[in-house]
Amino acid sequence: MIRRKFITLCKSKYRSFSSLSQPDIDIGYYCDVKNLSEVKQNISLRKGVGNLDRVLDIYSNLKAKDVSDSTREVLEQEFYSELSKLPNKTHPSVREYKDEPRLVHQLNEKKDFGTYTPLEFSEITRLMNLMRTDKLGQTCGHKSYYFLGELAELEEALIKYAITHLIKENFQLISVPDILPKNILESCGMSINSDRTQIYSLDPIHHGSDLYLSGTAEMSLAGLLMNSVHSVKDLPVKLAAVSRCFRAETSNIIEERGVYRRLNITYNENNTTKYVHTLNGTACAIPRLLITLLETHQDPKGKIFIPEILQPFINGKKVITKNIAVPDLKLIKLKK
Repeated sequence: MIRRKFITLCKSKYRSFSSLSQPDIDIGYYCDVKNLSEVKQNISLRKGVGNLDRVLDIYSNLKAKDVSDSTREVLEQEFYSELSKLPNKTHPSVREYKDEPRLVHQLNEKKDFGTYTPLEFSEITRLMNLMRTDKLGQTCGHKSYYFLGELAELEEALIKYAITHLIKENFQLISVPDILPKNILESCGMSINSDRTQIYSLDPIHHGSDLYLSGTAEMSLAGLLMNSVHSVKDLPVKLAAVSRCFRAETSNIIEERGVYRRLNITYNENNTTKYVHTLNGTACAIPRLLITLLETHQDPKGKIFIPEILQPFINGKKVITKNIAVPDLKLIKLKK
């Protein structure tokens, strides 16, 4: 998966609760009994991940221990581990949404195909020989794919379009690495070495025990900015990157992220150090957008119309036709 990511640093309120070696979490909020009901309700709304009672129990024991107690450090590590599993606060405007989708804003009208029954993406690409998802055992397995011919060109056109637009909006383009250490991924809120992880790890024998494939460009950008200090006059910092997104998409761990306030990216204002907010967004989710474009702009005569705004990025082409340059793959069993 290729995604065009952008990340912006903005000003935020400053909190100071612990040393920089620990995640800087609002302990005053989560461990205040007055917020017990609100936090538990939020846990329920956010897939039920996190045990507040356990957090409060450890917190009570931690407060009772002397600073010089040899067991305090282990207990503190457990406290932050459990605390980090709790979800971030939910904005009041979406707290009552539950599982019902809400239409915020609609762009354009849904296309009317008349009497023609439109095809799904997989059927379109099969008939037009634009994508290969089967018979991949010799390369990458059944969870991957090859884009062929003009579909691959359209993929590149979307990337070029997104880059051009973001550069006009004064984003700085960054080329990011695909391999990251554990601490950066966990600082972005991803669960590592658990049964439900989305992250692919590198072979520890050949590459060490602490390297993983990046799940999205925001992680690499976060690593670039981690532990940095900025002047308020330089904010917001607007960065953009293109990357593959290596994820085990069968997991729903992305819906189970805990708190993630650990990057230690700060800025100075009036001789005071404050935390920034990192605002991440996918400017162009390529595979999903390709599905939308092919399904929306399909023609009953067996071609795909290319939106006018993308044509300059695909050598002026106006339509995509059946791929005949790359032959359809057929397996033949040889007789012995």
